[in-house]
Amino acid sequence: MNVRTLSGQPNVVVPGLRLAIFADGCFYQGCPEHGHVPKSNVDYWLPKLVRNRRRDRASRRVLRKMGFAVWCFWEHELRGRRMARTQLVLARRLKARLEHRRSWKEVRMPKFRQGDYVKAEFKDEATGESEWMCVVVDSFDDQEGILFGRLDNEPVVGTGLRLGDALAVSYGKVVEHRKAKDFEKQ
Repeated sequence: MNVRTLSGQPNVVVPGLRLAIFADGCFYQGCPEHGHVPKSNVDYWLPKLVRNRRRDRASRRVLRKMGFAVWCFWEHELRGRRMARTQLVLARRLKARLEHRRSWKEVRMPKFRQGDYVKAEFKDEATGESEWMCVVVDSFDDQEGILFGRLDNEPVVGTGLRLGDALAVSYGKVVEHRKAKDFEKQ
């Protein structure tokens, strides 16, 4: 069931919604309710659990850079009485994601071409701050409302992005579009 071709091997991927879902184990991923460090062999388990959390954060950051929404559920949320609540939460979030998808499909965007430039907003989910970045278009998918390109400006320190990084950008995040030929004249 894990999607081995994507960073972190999400448990479920919905490509049409650019959505990756993880079912995190309470022990191995460090659930705040049930996570703990075993009393025996602490020298092994403590660093292992810390590495797991770091690896998970890094792989999910990569997925977000690729344009995926990343949803995580704890193992205990997928069992017993909590399962019904989790199903409601998941249904509500999926409905909102589908409505968001419809809204960007209704946005009329000019036809992209390879080499065009777009100005897009990227939001840091941890701080809530956003930054405008210039992306050179490599390819695009009008049906999914996503373009793929390379970062063409030096981003603010702390975003984890670098000049030339590959990005996936939802059409809804594009605030300005310039044809490559407009830049060639200058």
